[in-house]
Amino acid sequence: MILTNDLYQQDGTLFRVLWVDEKQNTVICIGVDNEKGVPEVMAYSELSVMIEQSVLEKTSTDTYFNWPPESSLSETVKRRRDKVWSLIEPLIRLEPDIYYKNKRHKLLQESSQQSNVSLPTLYKHLRRYWQRGLCKNALLPDYINCGAKGQERVAGESKRGRPSLNPEIIKGLNVDDEVRDNISVALKRHYLNEQRSTLAYAYRQMLKEFYSDINHETGKLELRSEYPLEPTFRYWAGKLLDTSTKKQKRLGATNYEKDHRPILSTSNTQVLGPGSRYQIDATIGDIYLVSRLRRNQIVGRPTIYLVTDVFSRMVVGMYVGLEPPSWIGAMSAIANTSMDKVAYCQQYDIEIPSAKWPCSFLSSVILADRAELLGLDSNRLITELGLSVENSAPYRADWKGIVERKFRTLQTDFQPYVEGYVHKDFGTRTGKDYRLDAKMDLQQFTTLMIQLVLRHNTSHRIRDYDFDQEMLQDDVSPIAVDLWNWGICHRSGLLKQHNENDVKVALMPQGKGRVTRRGILFKNCYYSCDIAVKEGWFISAKDQTWYITLSYDPRDMTHVYYRPETGGYQVAQLTDKSRAYSGMSLKEILQVRYLDNLRDHPDRQDNRQSELDLDAAIQAVVDEARDMAPAPLGSKASRIKDIRENREQESRDQRRHEAFDLSSGKKGVAASVVDLHTGKELTKDYRYPRRKKRKSTPMDSEGEQS
Repeated sequence: MILTNDLYQQDGTLFRVLWVDEKQNTVICIGVDNEKGVPEVMAYSELSVMIEQSVLEKTSTDTYFNWPPESSLSETVKRRRDKVWSLIEPLIRLEPDIYYKNKRHKLLQESSQQSNVSLPTLYKHLRRYWQRGLCKNALLPDYINCGAKGQERVAGESKRGRPSLNPEIIKGLNVDDEVRDNISVALKRHYLNEQRSTLAYAYRQMLKEFYSDINHETGKLELRSEYPLEPTFRYWAGKLLDTSTKKQKRLGATNYEKDHRPILSTSNTQVLGPGSRYQIDATIGDIYLVSRLRRNQIVGRPTIYLVTDVFSRMVVGMYVGLEPPSWIGAMSAIANTSMDKVAYCQQYDIEIPSAKWPCSFLSSVILADRAELLGLDSNRLITELGLSVENSAPYRADWKGIVERKFRTLQTDFQPYVEGYVHKDFGTRTGKDYRLDAKMDLQQFTTLMIQLVLRHNTSHRIRDYDFDQEMLQDDVSPIAVDLWNWGICHRSGLLKQHNENDVKVALMPQGKGRVTRRGILFKNCYYSCDIAVKEGWFISAKDQTWYITLSYDPRDMTHVYYRPETGGYQVAQLTDKSRAYSGMSLKEILQVRYLDNLRDHPDRQDNRQSELDLDAAIQAVVDEARDMAPAPLGSKASRIKDIRENREQESRDQRRHEAFDLSSGKKGVAASVVDLHTGKELTKDYRYPRRKKRKSTPMDSEGEQS
């Protein structure tokens, strides 16, 4: 079928159909590129045969039909178009007479007399209308062809551009290939870098490097008489630099991708439903807290962890503590995602129905920011819990935009109510010290955060949530809990449920403990568990020790957890030997051990001094003994002959000296012996009898036999 405004091509010549009358067997066409073209009448049947035989080929490429939007047209352009339209509109309505030569000339003459516009001008406007698509915008002026856009001008002898105020003093220089290359080099060296220098600085460096010479007499750099002017430099900088390249070079690739890249997609295109991907991140809370037990002590700002479901924007897990961002905080937040939220809220005296926070699942994928989930501990999320761990690129917080935004939203909500909130003027010269206003402890702040999360999940309307077509048809509200529930019904299958304790044990850090006779030695503490006692580990360890893998929570080392190969876990508790460490954190235990080692270190000054004092005391006794030793008398045999008698005599003297004497202080008076019945003093000698002397043996002579 041949239709009006169709385009046909024959041997490189393009024709446009202006009028079709199949009953009259008439088709009227005009050559699109013919500057003097006029409508030509052809037979419909003849044209149809030419199309069937591929003599004429229909084309959809219409170079004249890509008109700019009406809003982009200037008032001047619109006025010119509308003026021409008012001239030819009455003629256009006279179809098909206006297409026939014998009638067209008369119609144009009448219009020319009425409008006082010449015939050639009317022909030109009609031809433009017919050739360019039979629409009003076909009459737009061809301003796009003015000025030789995209073509470089060839400089002549005279200076181009705006004349200088005084050409004799400020001459300037035409830009040729050499000057353009110099400008380009100066921009690359001194402008397109992360130092973010100004164009004025880059221009001065160009003059110094390319248009200055050293005066050998003065040693100074002197500017040549001819050089490009700064307006010329700025003009060519605008031509040579595109916005994207300039921002990437001056801001750096990372900052450009984070803050200035085009945003052509959303997070929801990467997820199917609830649990497809969680995002986790930590921030330091904008509030100072006090000690729960000593409320006059300020303990600093809390660390807040949030885990957010990408699909529903639901906060599925959280943790608030005083530890700096670390695996321990991330571990607690991830474990909280699998926890029953009703029981969790009850710990803080908050009663909720399960439908208000129906999240006790792990996800298929968890996205973090190359911090806590980049270590070895996070591998257990993959091996034991079946999660996939993703980490964003460095300095790309925008990859976790959903959870990042949550921190700002939640903290803005509690700011008007709490004392100790850190405002923007904190730390400035005139700013207030908000630390002194702190009133809330960690338990109270956690309760507050839970309330804020509950409100966010159940009431906060998410702005600009990108619904898909199915969600629009079901009229889903942009509220996290509604999105979560809808996704569970229609997009479920990606959530993972595990026992809460199993998740905690899997997430805990692990280490090697050595089985010894005294217990399982781990982090300088001794532990015991039922399976070790039952299987006689500590008896076997007398012959040979071995190592086992333990999971532990460094916040409290009272218990650790043995993971047998058969699965599950065994609780190991401190033995009596290590009972002093009960309730201590790993940090506290290591601190105690450090102080013990520091106190007992042999190189401490007091320890070394005591060694020196001991050496001096020993030496003094030795020297005294040497000074008191008499000169040897007799032979060696005579000196060792009476060792037994000498020992006995010395023992008697020593006994008299060491014996307890509780008398009035009289020395040397023997005690009286009385009869218990009569009370009379007895005169019998009750002293130990002296042994009879026997012949000495060779061993006696050596002083070895007693």
